[in-house]
Amino acid sequence: MRKLRNKRFSLLMALVFAFTMVFPFAGIAGAATGFDTLAAPTVDDNGAYELGRFEAVFAPGQLQPGDSVTFRLPNDFKFLKANATQESDEMVAGDWTVSGNVYGQKPGNYFEFPGSYLGEVNALKATDVTVEKLDSDEIKLIVNNISESGNYAYFTFNLGSIWVDEGFEGDIELSATAPTSSGFSSGKILVGRVSGGEVDLEVTNAPNFNNDTTSDPIKIRIKEDRAGAIADGESSAIKFVLPDGFEWTGTPTYKIIWGDDLFAGVGDAAGDNAEIKFNTAKDELKIDTTNYDGTNNATLIELTANIECVDETDAEYGDVVVKVKGESTTSVSELVVARYGDYDATISAGDAPTIYAGQLEQEIAKIKIEEAIAGSMIANRTLLLTLPEGAKWAVVDDDNDHGLYIEPVGFPGRDGKTAKFKFTGGSSSDAAELELKDMEVMVEPGFEGDLVVEVSGSAGLSGELTVAKVVPAVKVTAEVADGLVIGRSAQAAGTITITEADAGLVIDGKDLIIDLPRGVRFVGVPDVQVTEGDLEIDDYDVKDDTDDEDNLLVISIKDDSNEASTIEISGIEYVLDRTVPEGDIEVVVRGDAINEVNDDVAVKAELGTANANGYIEIETYEAFDIETSTSDDDYYKVFPKQDEAAVVVNAKVGTPAPEEKALSTSITLGDNGSYISDGRIMVQLRDAAKA
Repeated sequence: MRKLRNKRFSLLMALVFAFTMVFPFAGIAGAATGFDTLAAPTVDDNGAYELGRFEAVFAPGQLQPGDSVTFRLPNDFKFLKANATQESDEMVAGDWTVSGNVYGQKPGNYFEFPGSYLGEVNALKATDVTVEKLDSDEIKLIVNNISESGNYAYFTFNLGSIWVDEGFEGDIELSATAPTSSGFSSGKILVGRVSGGEVDLEVTNAPNFNNDTTSDPIKIRIKEDRAGAIADGESSAIKFVLPDGFEWTGTPTYKIIWGDDLFAGVGDAAGDNAEIKFNTAKDELKIDTTNYDGTNNATLIELTANIECVDETDAEYGDVVVKVKGESTTSVSELVVARYGDYDATISAGDAPTIYAGQLEQEIAKIKIEEAIAGSMIANRTLLLTLPEGAKWAVVDDDNDHGLYIEPVGFPGRDGKTAKFKFTGGSSSDAAELELKDMEVMVEPGFEGDLVVEVSGSAGLSGELTVAKVVPAVKVTAEVADGLVIGRSAQAAGTITITEADAGLVIDGKDLIIDLPRGVRFVGVPDVQVTEGDLEIDDYDVKDDTDDEDNLLVISIKDDSNEASTIEISGIEYVLDRTVPEGDIEVVVRGDAINEVNDDVAVKAELGTANANGYIEIETYEAFDIETSTSDDDYYKVFPKQDEAAVVVNAKVGTPAPEEKALSTSITLGDNGSYISDGRIMVQLRDAAKA
């Protein structure tokens, strides 16, 4: 029964939720209760300032007659009369009076009770409450009556005339304190901040240029965090200093985005009597406030100015960084105002990742193309990225930025080594930064070292990029047994150790093959064990290849590893026929378990099947050909001529054979006509036949 009740309850709640969403209750929608800050301006200390305001929202029935709350300012702050300028002008009890829907002094400190809230009549009116002065920094609000008991109650409190104590710094919080039985809540309400005055500087337009910026001027926004943040009475309130090789040119202009209109009518701020002037002198632009008394309200100014390159031998390509100096406190000490350069572009590669030879899905470093200035790259020019021998492209990319596009358009030579890209469109206002990412390559088994891409093409980009570091999928080492001889059976060879470079590189369901050179055969089956990691082996045995008997050790992999694993092959014995030359016995390690690029199933799953012409397509372009006949040994092998993942020596053959093993014949001379002539023994034919 519990399950049934739970199901019924869940269904009921789902229906309630659905009906609530479709038919929301008019009195509830959008309402939130509590005290919420609406404005919290930044001001200075030791003065009379307009602070912020907050709103208070109460659900129907939340407030009852008799509920109260106190609002207290920080220590030594005071509620002042409207328009007061002195600390002594604090409000008295008689200043807290009702006028319409306002309780207090407007402008100044007052509560306001709008006639409606969210389309309903406000539950509270100004005449429903009483405000008592408790101290110069604290008042008490008391609810006497609820005019509309079924509706929301709403009011705002505006702190428009507050004395801020000298030395105060940081957030100004009004403390609300209410009895636990009251419908009011207790807590801190942010109503302002005290700052020594800081000017925030932001460049909203940093143009690219190669001579001057007059066609695309620099724009700098100068924002006070409080009134008077820009230092007044200073010839260098803020100073912008350009680096060597550049100078300010023309007459700066500006406009007021918001704040004081003290600059109105000043125009370009020229003239000795202007309240504020923007003066340029070679590499310096100064904001001169000698005749300026400071703002009464925090102000945002947008400055428009131009620079030019006056000495190309001193000017450095790249970001033009100005030093910010002067008597005002600013948010930054440096600003990038423009980017200087010739019509040029660079190409670079990110950090080269480690990739694995013989494996599919090997992602290389990101390749970035950056214009020095807008318009550097010309439409329909090309970029060629050429891989070295033993590597082919598998996945390529495209990108666009500020109107400039790059996209792959083919694979010249159709051998998979070279990818061709074309630029279209073009940047105009900002230099483009293009990034070719998530690109993948395939590297043949046995490849090791840096993977270096050659850059060329008609776009003018050139050079070499190291995009990856290639390591074998497995590291193979061996002990070396010396002095093996031809013709003798069951000669011990050294133990072979195969270690994964990373987990999962030896693939399950595939075979790992140990291949002996021609003329060398296994005697019996060596012992194969996983000595480290969690790789699992299904079975192993000695088999024949097409040319020799018993020269392949085939190890079937049951499950790949989650931890890089090590395989040890011990108890190896060889027999060598007389065709084996003197020197090292080189053992080849290969097989689909580590050579994914030559496994037809894996290749088709990753790259798809070849088209009618026998080519693998990448981004609809023929990239390289591949064998598609199932009867051919090279069927869907990406690198059919290279199947060796590693080669290791675990034995050496010594020839000629040791002296005690040499073939010898002795002949006894008699008086039957045998004799020695010129170092040769001459015998009768019949005697030689008996020897």
